[in-house]
Amino acid sequence: LLEFRKGMAELRRLWTIGNTYINDREPWRGIKTDRDEAAMVIRTCFNLIHLFASAALPVIPHIAGDMLSALGLTPDEAGVPEALLGLNTLKAGRPFTVIPPLVDKITDEDRAAHEARFGQ
Repeated sequence: LLEFRKGMAELRRLWTIGNTYINDREPWRGIKTDRDEAAMVIRTCFNLIHLFASAALPVIPHIAGDMLSALGLTPDEAGVPEALLGLNTLKAGRPFTVIPPLVDKITDEDRAAHEARFGQ
């Protein structure tokens, strides 16, 4: 039995953990006082992106693939088992690509239209 909604809820939870981490650690402020600490926070965020993208690959392959590509990962490096080894898989000095937002912001009108079309 596939439980798509539960799986997507877990992906959202994982993404929220990453957002909370970067917002709490504020590397954009820390860079002024402790460059090494700020670099570690950013590196951890890249590893969180790796973990999220690897977990999301089966359900949102295009977006997850773009995230993995931005991290410069090969298909062999993109798998969940590699990402689950820890949040230090991607080492310091690894190049990455800054990409535009992967999804458009959903407006209240968009949400209402989707709810009308697909239900809750």
